[in-house]
Amino acid sequence: MIRALRDNDAAKITCIGLELNRIALIERRLEKLNDLQRRHSELKATRNVQLRQTLLAALESYAYDPSTEYQACLSTFYDVLKNEA
Repeated sequence: MIRALRDNDAAKITCIGLELNRIALIERRLEKLNDLQRRHSELKATRNVQLRQTLLAALESYAYDPSTEYQACLSTFYDVLKNEA
């Protein structure tokens, strides 16, 4: 549990912000994972093999890019998607 230091307004504001944004952050992460799954499914259905391989490589680069929002979740989930097929 996160606790603010006594008489530290910045810490109290941070704790309030964390509590208020928690559900929104979880929902945003879920949106990102659903989007990755949707894109992966669409690309796997692509008939042109060369195009499919190129686009899947680009999607994999996106999932593993350290600057991508929620990269840790996306890369782990991408591993699961990749191993399913």
